[in-house]
Amino acid sequence: MESVFGYIHHRGTIPFDKTEPNKIDALILSQLAYIPFENIIPEEFNRSVTLSHAAKLFLNSENKRVIWKNDPRLIEEAGNSRRFGGIKLSGFVNRVSRAEIKQFSAVTFEINPSLHFIAFRGTDHTVTGWEEDFTLYSRSVLPSQRDARVYFKSAFLAYGGDFILGGHSKGGNLALYTVDHCDKELKNCIKAVYNFDGPSLDKEMSRADVYTFIPQASFFGIMLTRGDNFAVIKSRNNSFNQHDITSWEINGSDFVYAEKRSEIGLFMERAFNDFVSKLSKREREALIDSLFKIFHKTNKTNFDDIIQNPSSLAVSFSKLNKKERSIVLKSAGKALKSAGSNIFNKQKR
Repeated sequence: MESVFGYIHHRGTIPFDKTEPNKIDALILSQLAYIPFENIIPEEFNRSVTLSHAAKLFLNSENKRVIWKNDPRLIEEAGNSRRFGGIKLSGFVNRVSRAEIKQFSAVTFEINPSLHFIAFRGTDHTVTGWEEDFTLYSRSVLPSQRDARVYFKSAFLAYGGDFILGGHSKGGNLALYTVDHCDKELKNCIKAVYNFDGPSLDKEMSRADVYTFIPQASFFGIMLTRGDNFAVIKSRNNSFNQHDITSWEINGSDFVYAEKRSEIGLFMERAFNDFVSKLSKREREALIDSLFKIFHKTNKTNFDDIIQNPSSLAVSFSKLNKKERSIVLKSAGKALKSAGSNIFNKQKR
C-alpha cells in the first residue's frame, strides 16, 4: 500500500484536465495549508504564485519551522509534479490573536479558472491555537469559524465559479462550519467538502457531498461526532500518531479502508465523553481558563518552546490562585476516574 508520496509518484504525471480532483488530491492540498507561506503567497486574491515556485521559495527560505515533519518533503514532491506544480496559490492568511482566542489560516488553490480549492489550516503549535480548540466545548461559535465563512465569501466574490473546501484537524471543522453557515448562493457553488480527522459540528450533516475520514485510532476526528457518517482509514502509525496524514494508507486514487475503529480509539472516545459529561458548561469554561493560564504564565507562545522547558509548567501552576489550582486538580481526578472506569468496563465485557 502507498502513502501520499506514492500517490504523487504514480499519479503526479496526470494533470487535472485529464482526471478531476479526488479525495487524495484534497488530502494533499489540505495538508499543504500547514506550510508557513508568509512572504511567499500573497494575501490578495488577484495575485498568485504557482505551487512549484512556492515550494522553491519555501525550501530556500530560513523559515522552515513546520508543524508536521514531512511537510517539506510533501511540498517539494508536489511542487515538482505535473499534477500539482502548476496550481496557483493566492489569498494566504494567518491570524493568531490571544485576545480573541483565535488561530485561523487559509489558502486558496486554483485547480482551473472555474474551480478553486480552499484549504483551512488545522491547529498549529501556538498555545492560542490549542486554547481555541478546547473552547469547542464551551463556545457556540469559534472566532476562526467566523473567519472561515468570511474568507470563503471573499474568495467567491473574487473568483466566482465552483469551490471545494477542505482541511485537516480543526481545518476540517472550519470547512464543515463554512458550508453549513454560508449563504444559499455560496452553498450552491460548493462541489465537495472534505474533513480529514477534524471535529464535527455536533450535528448531522445532510449534504451528500460532505466527506469525513478518520484513522482507526482517531481522537480528534470523533470529537462532537453525532452518528457514524465517516469512513475509517488504515494507518501505519499507532494511537495519536495516526493523526499524521502521511501514515494513511492509499491504493491508487483512494484510501485503504478499515472495517472498524481500533479498540484504543473507541476507549479514548468513551473515556473523553464520560469525562466531559461530568462537567457542566460553566465547569468546562473554568477548567479551560485555568488550564491555559498555566501555559500562558510560562510566557511562551509556542508549545514547542514549552516542551523544551517542561519545569516551567510546575512554576506556572504554582502561580495560580487556590481556586484555579483546585479546578485543575479536581478535573484531573475526574479524567482519571473516567479512564479507570472505562478500563474496568472493558475488562468486564
